Amino acid sequence: MVSQPEPAKEPAVNSSLQLMIMLLIICIVLAILGLNAWSMLASYQRDIRETEENATNLALSLSRQAEDTFLQVDITLRDLAERIENSSDDPASLVPLQEIMKTKNENLPQVLGIFFYGNTGKWLATSSGEANPTGDNSDRAYFRYHQTHDTVEMHIDNVVKSRSTGQFIIPVSRRINNADGSFRGVLLATVAVDYFKQYYGYFSLSQNDVLSLLIADGHVLYGRPYMDRVMGKDMSVSPLFKRYLADSTFGTATFISALDGIERIYGYARLKRYPLVVAAGYDKADRIKQWRNDSIGHAIGSLMLIMIICALGYVIIRQVREGMVTQYELVKVRNQLMQLNSNLEMMAMIDGLTGLSNRRFFDLSLDEHLRQAFMHKRPLALILLDVDYFKNYNDRYGHVAGDICLQNVGDILRHLPGRKNDVVARYGGEEFAIILPDTDIHTALTVAENIVHLVRQRRIPHESSQLPSGVVTISAGVFAAIPTTADEDKRHMIAHADKALYLAKSSGRDCAKISQI
Repeated sequence: MVSQPEPAKEPAVNSSLQLMIMLLIICIVLAILGLNAWSMLASYQRDIRETEENATNLALSLSRQAEDTFLQVDITLRDLAERIENSSDDPASLVPLQEIMKTKNENLPQVLGIFFYGNTGKWLATSSGEANPTGDNSDRAYFRYHQTHDTVEMHIDNVVKSRSTGQFIIPVSRRINNADGSFRGVLLATVAVDYFKQYYGYFSLSQNDVLSLLIADGHVLYGRPYMDRVMGKDMSVSPLFKRYLADSTFGTATFISALDGIERIYGYARLKRYPLVVAAGYDKADRIKQWRNDSIGHAIGSLMLIMIICALGYVIIRQVREGMVTQYELVKVRNQLMQLNSNLEMMAMIDGLTGLSNRRFFDLSLDEHLRQAFMHKRPLALILLDVDYFKNYNDRYGHVAGDICLQNVGDILRHLPGRKNDVVARYGGEEFAIILPDTDIHTALTVAENIVHLVRQRRIPHESSQLPSGVVTISAGVFAAIPTTADEDKRHMIAHADKALYLAKSSGRDCAKISQI
């Protein structure tokens, strides 16, 4: 008796495939959410680092401006002090002195006036030529300072309001001595606070960002945007003076301001010649707000992508239910996607800037060459290269020129003569790496020295290089060995090549060095 065939059932593979598709969609969604969260965190950290760098660079720039401003005043006061010490205080001797003071004052836009006071505080000479015979500045803090201090170095005092002009000024003064060293008087230059107000006003800052010029003892000379409210205020209890300036002369710090309770990212710098400090602070909440606004766009894009993926998954599941024909079509589409992914993966092995292999391909190639060298007991060499003073190059010529410079170096490495089996890769940033199969240390060193020579011979201008050649140069570290194990030897080779590269840099750069086991 012939048994009847069982009724056709939906292939089990269909339900399994639906389950796999659903799991795949969930994994993709989770991966997108995870990558988006990681990207947002990395973006936040990058924005904070960039803000710290900008704050430090701005503080250093303002410190150079302040140093130049007070250096001009210092030079002028030194010259006038010599003239005064070689003359007397009688009115006839003071007339030509006032003419000189007037001329020098006209050449210093930051200075409102120059004054010479006798040992009692009486006005003896001014750059305006109008000495006040009844004027008495003996009560000023800078005058009392010079009365009690023998030093003749320039002294910068706290902000005061000028008695002659009514403007806020920074008193910059020197002690004048008699021939026997006794106190003869004070030479004063009044630096206008408005001079710094005008200069600091050129910078584009948000509402709660600050720029400050302070004396090293913590007193504020000028602060944007507070102006009158903070001038002369003692900030020595601030973390800037308590912690950060005690450890370094410049850098970055994040803390809450004692003035307004706002947390800022500060860059600070102490002047080399004078007891002054410059600080630039960016409102951290404002930077976080900017980052959040930027992140919202990325989040919306990710949500749209997730919705699209979910919709596509729903369509795919419906198609699976239609039968094996649709299942076949899906397999065909899957194969096409796999081929596309394979092509993309191949493209992902190339560095987009230089056209060389990228870091990923380098890692895979080094693993394979180590395995082959281990199997055949043959030497394997590794060269690590680094463009010398490349940050200076970017700062001097810009990042576009920096990219062209890296392309030129990559072109040299791609066309090395007689090295067809070598793997040349961009290791990261301005660093390159070369894997040399079946090559001992001496041959690898020759190759590295040839590369150093070829890069130097290309004569790419580099005026910001600290080397006398004034062209782009490269340093190389070389290591070679017969592998004993694959995994350990990979880290071993990279560490020794990096050690040799460090040796090349510490030996003056523009050279190649080897590392011995």
